[in-house]
Amino acid sequence: MDSNTRQAKLRQKLRQLKQQHDTQFAKQMIEQLGISGDLVTWLVPDDQQASDCGEWLKRSFPWQWSQIDWANVPGSICYQCQKEPQTVAAFEQLCQQFQLGNPMVTVIWFNARNPILQMQLSTVQQNALALFNHDWDTWIGSLQAGWCIEYHHEETLCFGFGTISDGVA
Repeated sequence: MDSNTRQAKLRQKLRQLKQQHDTQFAKQMIEQLGISGDLVTWLVPDDQQASDCGEWLKRSFPWQWSQIDWANVPGSICYQCQKEPQTVAAFEQLCQQFQLGNPMVTVIWFNARNPILQMQLSTVQQNALALFNHDWDTWIGSLQAGWCIEYHHEETLCFGFGTISDGVA
């Protein structure tokens, strides 16, 4: 077996091992969050669809440092949430106020090594505190409807509409 063939086989084996690791990590994380595995799908960080979700978020909203610049999102609303019960109550209020229904949503965290999760909004509502507490910052968005809810570590919860998806699902 020549050197190029051996290197190609090694690269393929490394990709397989990484995929297995990422899949196992996602399953463990979902279990730790207390979410039933049949209610959620995940996208591993190196997956193209995961990359597309992150790009949608970056393109659809103006950014200021590591958070959405809500002052430049027309019609957006933000709540200060200094305690965990306030955060969950504000999240529920936003869902009701904007009549978000129960669409499939995408959950993205600040730590890009975390898998991106996709689930119904009702599943997010049932597990909101665990999802918000999982990482530093959390974005929950409907790519199809063009809205996002951001939980920022400085204890703000904001909602607004950005640019509607251009085919990213």
